[in-house]
Amino acid sequence: MPITEEFLNTFNDIERYLRIEYNEGRFSESSFMGTLYRIKGKNSNPLIADKDNFEILSQAAQLRNIMVHNDGVALPSEDFLVKFKKVVNHIVRPKRVIDVMRSIRNLTVATLEDSVENLVGLMKKNSYSNIPVVENHKLKGVFTERTLFHYFMMDNNGFVSKDIKMKDLLEAMDLDNDPTQYFDFIPKDMDIYEALLAFEKDFEKDRELEILFVTEHGVNTEAILGIITIWDLKQAFL
Repeated sequence: MPITEEFLNTFNDIERYLRIEYNEGRFSESSFMGTLYRIKGKNSNPLIADKDNFEILSQAAQLRNIMVHNDGVALPSEDFLVKFKKVVNHIVRPKRVIDVMRSIRNLTVATLEDSVENLVGLMKKNSYSNIPVVENHKLKGVFTERTLFHYFMMDNNGFVSKDIKMKDLLEAMDLDNDPTQYFDFIPKDMDIYEALLAFEKDFEKDRELEILFVTEHGVNTEAILGIITIWDLKQAFL
């Protein structure tokens, strides 16, 4: 395929994507850069907002206008085309969370019958900060370093037996019982950039999303397929 045709086809891919995702199907010739600036300003797509990627897309837009209105005056270099195609492919065809999540089958999880002693031992041995509590493949709670504190703060006379079961701690493991640290659910087909935004949205509000639990449709009553953390997403971007 001639380099000119390959470049224009790639540009059409990103232009079509912007039209559908950010302009409700409408797109005028002059709105491409306007849309890019709007996305960058709102940081609604981390990949487009990235400084280097934004520069490549801007250069591609300028080159495309020259090529369309001044036939034969300018052509993309092979090196630039490779960079441009890579950026567009990541934007238009992003990885989904199901592709990068840690499967529930490979995670350490607890049952409702597990004792505090067992879980505290696991956390110390493996340096875990939390362990999901699962029954019939569905999330019932998350045992964390704060769970016992929440339990103490309830009407329990400041005492907890090492033999107490997870089923007796569910109220203290309420998934949203700490206003600053919480968990959430996302559908398996969400792209990794949307997942990243979920982690970033609360930074300025002093809230911390610790884990995203992946289910079929992002509903907390569905079977857990896996988990995503900010660390998992950073590895996916690398």
